[in-house]
Parts: sequence; structure tokens; C-alpha cells
Amino acid sequence: MLGPEQINVAQRPSPIFLEGTTPLRITEEVALQLGLKDGQTVRAVIENRGDLLRLIMNQRDMNWTSASRFKPGDKVDLRVSFSSGAVTLTPVSGEEGQSSQAKGVKNLLPTGLLTAAHRPSQASVLSSVLKPGGLDQILTHVGVREWAFKLEQLKMSMSRLTPGSVKESFSLSGLFGEASLLSNKNNMKPDLKQVLRGLLRAIPDGSQISKNLEQAVLEIEGRQVESLSNQNSRDISFQFSLVFSDANPVEVGLYREIDLEDPSNYRWIINLHTKSEALGEVWLKTSLLNQSDIEMIMWAPRSEVADGARLVVSELEYELQNFGLNLEKFTVLNAARPVGENASGGAGNVVDVST
Repeated sequence: MLGPEQINVAQRPSPIFLEGTTPLRITEEVALQLGLKDGQTVRAVIENRGDLLRLIMNQRDMNWTSASRFKPGDKVDLRVSFSSGAVTLTPVSGEEGQSSQAKGVKNLLPTGLLTAAHRPSQASVLSSVLKPGGLDQILTHVGVREWAFKLEQLKMSMSRLTPGSVKESFSLSGLFGEASLLSNKNNMKPDLKQVLRGLLRAIPDGSQISKNLEQAVLEIEGRQVESLSNQNSRDISFQFSLVFSDANPVEVGLYREIDLEDPSNYRWIINLHTKSEALGEVWLKTSLLNQSDIEMIMWAPRSEVADGARLVVSELEYELQNFGLNLEKFTVLNAARPVGENASGGAGNVVDVST
């Protein structure tokens, strides 16, 4: 999918066969060092470094698992996508670029879809809308209470959280609404995106809360586009919000990454983030090493929160054992999660092939 500035620009063809290649994930910090922009298409080259094939940018190499599918000297075009603190570089072929360009010229992609696909990374408006009391100011409007009630039905109790409630929240997160309609699942509850759209229709245009609701819906649609793009690249990645009646929402990121110890296997990663007056900001990264063993890293800028987490490790281990999970390692860091925590590879050189 091309950015708005690229719709009417023909891309140079690439003879490389990209079937089965996987996207490369880097952090925003690395992307900014590279000078990358959301929606941009850049060109890199495959070179042999120490008997290993590497993706080279700016005369520096980046660790890309699909590099072994190419030969030295091959050029690869990559589409840049910013989202939720991470940046994805997705391989694209010359044919795909030409097809997208022609389709864009003939049919003109909807502005809303382009906006959702290339929404810049920013603080979550959705979280501020979904926190307890976040919509109290609009309850006096006619028609709002019906949708506010439906939103309450989507909320869980933090004190009574179960795997089943998390599963249901994921299915009603707004990621799958259109797919459910196409499969004629009419018995499902309205999902989060439908409810937010209902609230938006019930309040006057132009108010700040109306703008926030619009941005919240756009945020969900951006997540949908990102998930679909990853699926088309044979990758899996989801981001959604768990909504609570007695706590602030929790942002959840679910994806898989290559196991560095065994490149033939994948590890599932679950990232959690929340912010509240009681705890401040808290991040948690869980790595599923195999079917039963996990590792966790927690970041908490408030020292009392970090100290409290260290005191309940044994209780956490006990609770996980009830689900057949073994906590191999639990690290608590009294700091904010660094932007470059998941960085792979150094700064690199890019050639913008979108113009």
C-alpha cells in the first residue's frame, strides 16, 4: 500500500522473487537514525559479510532472517510502516508497486484508508477515551446512553480477569468486525469500533470529545490495516486494548519473532502497557520460550512499584503454575521502557525509491 505522496509515482521494477520472505522489524530509534518516514519505500542491497548474507543499509548490515533467500548483489525494496513504537520494513516487488500504483491512479484509494494505513506513531487516544470516566462528559446527550451501556458491556473487571474474558475482549476489540459481518455472524455483540462509532453519531460534531472519538476509531482501523498487512506478508501481529470497568485500559501487542538461539523456530511475544495514577506507567514483555516456559521483563519508573513487583515474584510463579506455565526468569527494571529495547542491527543507509 502506497503513501499519499506515492500514489501517482511509478516504482522501479525489482526482479527478486519475494514469496516467503518476512518483514524486518526495527525500533523507532533505529528508524529515525536511518531517516525513514512512514509510507516510504526504500532500497537496500544483499551482501556477504563473514560468510553470512546480510541486508546492507548505509554500509552497515542489518540482521534479516530472509537474507539467506537472496544472493550477493540483489537489491530489495522495502516499505516502511510506523506503528506503536516499532517500525516494520516489508519487502515489496516491482510488480506489486506497479499494481498498487495503477490501482491507485484508476480507482483512487479512499482517504480514510490511507490515513489509517499511514497514521504516525503517537500517544494512544483510545486509552484516554476508554479509561473509567473518560466519556462522562457526553452522557447528557440524547442517544448516548444506549451506546454507553453497550460500551460497559464490553468492559471486564480487573479483579475477575479470566482467560475466557481476555479471549472475548480480543474478538470484540474492533479488529475483526468486518470479517464477522462477511461471515454472517450476526449474533455477536457490537465490537469496540462499532460502539465508538455509535457514540460519535450521538454527539455534536466539532467538540473535543468528538475529535477524540474520531481519532480512537482511526487508531483501531490503523491496527486493522497493520495486522492485515502483516498477514499478507505471512507474519502475525495484533495490537488491541483490554477495557476494564475498574482500571485503566491495557494496551496489548501480540506477535512472533525469530528465536535467535534456533532461527528455525519462532517465539511468541506479548507486550503490555498501561498508565494510571496509582502505578504510573508500567510495561511488561513476556516471551514464550516453548509451550511451558516463559520469561518476563517489567519496566516501572516508580521505585515503589518496581519494589512491590519484586516482592510478589513467588506469588506470580504460583499463579502461572496453575496454568501449566513455568517462569524461567523475571526481571524488574526501575525505569521507563527504552525506545530501542528491541533494536536489531545498527544504523543503516537507505535509498528512497518512492520518487
